[in-house]
Amino acid sequence: MKNRIAILPDALVHKIAAGEVVERPVSVVKELLENSLDAKATQVSVSINQGGKRSIRVSDNGWGMNQQDALLALERHATSKIRNDQDLFNISSLGFRGEALPSIAAVSKMKLTSKTKEALAATQIVIEGGRIKRVTETGSPPGTIIEANNLFFNIPARYKFLKTTTTELGHITHYISQIALAHPQVQLSLYHQDKPLIEVTSNDARERIAELYGINLAKQLIAVEHENDKLRLSGYVSRPQLSRTNRDYQSVFVNRRLVKDRLINRAAYDAYQRLLPRGRHPIWVLFLEVAPELVDVNVHPAKTEVRFSHPQAIRQLVVDGIRQALATVSATPQFSISPSPLANPAHNAVEINVHQQQIKDALAHYLETRISAEAPPWKPTPPNTKPDVKSEPEPQPQLDLTPETAPSNAQFFSSLIPIGQFNRTFILCQSQQELVIIDQHAAHEKVLYEKLVNNLLSSSVPKQQLLFPQTLELSHREVSVIEEHIDTITEVGFEIAAFGGNTYILSAAPAYLDADAAPQAIQDIIAGLLSERKPSQAETKESLLHKIACHSAIKAHHVLQTEEIASLLAQLAKLKAPFNCPHGRPTLIRYHLSDINKQFQRSS
Repeated sequence: MKNRIAILPDALVHKIAAGEVVERPVSVVKELLENSLDAKATQVSVSINQGGKRSIRVSDNGWGMNQQDALLALERHATSKIRNDQDLFNISSLGFRGEALPSIAAVSKMKLTSKTKEALAATQIVIEGGRIKRVTETGSPPGTIIEANNLFFNIPARYKFLKTTTTELGHITHYISQIALAHPQVQLSLYHQDKPLIEVTSNDARERIAELYGINLAKQLIAVEHENDKLRLSGYVSRPQLSRTNRDYQSVFVNRRLVKDRLINRAAYDAYQRLLPRGRHPIWVLFLEVAPELVDVNVHPAKTEVRFSHPQAIRQLVVDGIRQALATVSATPQFSISPSPLANPAHNAVEINVHQQQIKDALAHYLETRISAEAPPWKPTPPNTKPDVKSEPEPQPQLDLTPETAPSNAQFFSSLIPIGQFNRTFILCQSQQELVIIDQHAAHEKVLYEKLVNNLLSSSVPKQQLLFPQTLELSHREVSVIEEHIDTITEVGFEIAAFGGNTYILSAAPAYLDADAAPQAIQDIIAGLLSERKPSQAETKESLLHKIACHSAIKAHHVLQTEEIASLLAQLAKLKAPFNCPHGRPTLIRYHLSDINKQFQRSS
């Protein structure tokens, strides 16, 4: 009988193993760049063609290798970074598996050139599909140069699944931009088709962010510094008024290793809770320093995931660190008015194609509804040097990245002069050279929410006994929710008790809440608890306070007297973060006089 099980040939084993490490061109760039950083390189140049599908070339000025080490580096599980079991649980290098070079060599035509500082000549090894073709000596500066050409030439099925040149290039530029943030001591450059795309030289973290993402964005970031036992969090986060529609501007590094970690991301979003509207994403560059023995980086072949031994401590560190940073700033959203299509005479109009018009329309709509202070894309200045990293770059001019300052909340609100109401929903105020528009419901909701939180922290939320207790007929699911959260519901100001069957009696409600609105409020609270994922007790309490504030706040189309407007402004001035309601929406927006003048084509 013929055997069904057979040992795979080495060539096939190498291709399968390579597939775990090399998924696309950016995987090659990642592995080679990590090797350069582990070799203590201070200058690294990456050159690619056709988005990395045709060729990838990474050169550095690191330690380099002699001929024996270079040959060993092409063997599977050959590494200079670990020696025993203990080393595996105390990893401080980016690479350590010894799989990168053999995996890349197995699926490409690769050339490795490396030289130590002491050697007279460099070693050059040519490999094709994992087979060494020749080993020679050549001239080269100290460091290592690795070229990987014709990626997946011997695995057509894998090559077929690669995306367009633009897509693959996008992955590479995004990765190099992120890794450049983690290593400001390293000068990094990226060339595509011999044209410079990225050139970063600054060794200051904020200046490097400015080089990559723009000066305006860098100036609006807030520094984060927080320590807890063996844990340290540092980096930068955006003010709530600066956000994006995607997560491309979010980078997390654990011991300078770029990672994708749900725990840290969720903790960061929890820190922004109630500060951002739905669908908007904050910007952050976070560096988490953890004792190597407390984090396992040997979770995934690509080393993009980690596992923490104390995840709750990590989560609390991130939440506390970002919240403390956000509490130090006070900034109101300032909007620009997009130019009217009638602002320019018809004879000055320039014909543009349909695609350009769509972009223009989308931009105009965005400026009408979002903050205008968005960072421009970075455009590097073409360097005078060639892709090989050999000479020191010319000194760059110092950038002014002093974070923008804003007046205190008390100063800002005391400067407002009420003009009146618009549509009995928005309060109009004048402040020096600005028109300030306040959403009366959102602003009052934030005031009440903060009061409820303070009441809860100090003692308990004040209650009012209902003159006529209300009867609530609940479903079985609603009853189970009430029973599960009865202590928390009572703590935030409601008194509700079972009357028999599925009937409950509501006898008291928070003092801020209109008594007539109490039954609807408790129904909305129950509905919210049913629709949400299983929350913690703290999250449940916060959600209840938010719903109470929403039901208690002044509604739209409610007429306000001058004294009521002044009282609301005075209460807003006492808040630490009065510029967003608990939903994350802005409580006010500002229009500068210069923008209004432009709209009317006035010179001043």
